[in-house]
This record gives sequence, structure tokens and C-alpha cells, in this order.
Amino acid sequence: MTTLSDHELLANFTRRFPGGPAIRVQGWRISSRSGVSVLFGASGSGKTTLLRCLAGLERPDEGSIRFGSEVWLDAAQGVFLPPRARRIGFVPQDYALFPHLSVAHNLAYGLAGLTAAESASRVAEAIQWLGLAQEPAESRTEALSGRGIEGRKGVVEQ
Repeated sequence: MTTLSDHELLANFTRRFPGGPAIRVQGWRISSRSGVSVLFGASGSGKTTLLRCLAGLERPDEGSIRFGSEVWLDAAQGVFLPPRARRIGFVPQDYALFPHLSVAHNLAYGLAGLTAAESASRVAEAIQWLGLAQEPAESRTEALSGRGIEGRKGVVEQ
């Protein structure tokens, strides 16, 4: 078994689609020291499938995914770490924002279990970190301009 640092992710898996393609990921290794990574490639090449499998939103048919000493997937051993237990997030092509909610409420949506004060603090921190401080936090998402802003709001939800 390959030894990984605490900041490395290694994926070797196959995800098959009934009547369709098989996405094979072999020796995909990345370090998370930078905190942000970009994945690009041709349309239909499996980028979204790779990200969904890494995040635990889809289960590969065979193979393994490891992050440092954590085993996120080992299909042969029946190991599958659920999405909430993985230290990963991504911004999908569809940002899945709730247009009827404010920016602050979209950011707070995933913070169940925190007190109101803790949630408000986390939302304020996220608004600063995402560069949304110039936008009113109570604005509806559709009132904000630009897909970049939608993407920055979507980051927190992941």
C-alpha cells in the first residue's frame, strides 16, 4: 500500500454506468496543501463523476480512495465513508442555491446543530472569506449579479 502524507489524496477506482461508459481513475494523486485545486478536461471525460466519487456522492463499483491515513472507499472490503465524514468539498456546475433564501440563509443552511450565535458567526466569517461583504447579506441570491458570486456562495454549502 502506498504511503500518503496527511495532505494527499489517492484514487484508483472504476464507476460504471448502466448502458453507458465506465469512468476509470488510475493513480490520481493530489496534495491539498494549497487548499484549492482545479480540475479541467474535455466535456464528458468524467470530471464531475470523479468529484462526486471523491466527495462520496456516488459510490464507485470497484477500487479505493484514500486521504492521508483515512480510507474513504475500499470496495473490496466494503468500506464507504459517507460524504459528511470526508474532509472535502467542491463547487458543482449547478450551484444548488435556494433562490427564495437570502445569501445569509443559503450560507447558514448546512449549519444545523449550531447555536444561533455560532451560526451567525460562521456566516459572517464565510461572507468575509468569500468576498461578499459588499453585498447585503439579506439580499436574495437572484438579486446578485454574476455566476462568480453564485459560485462563491456555493463553496460554503459544500
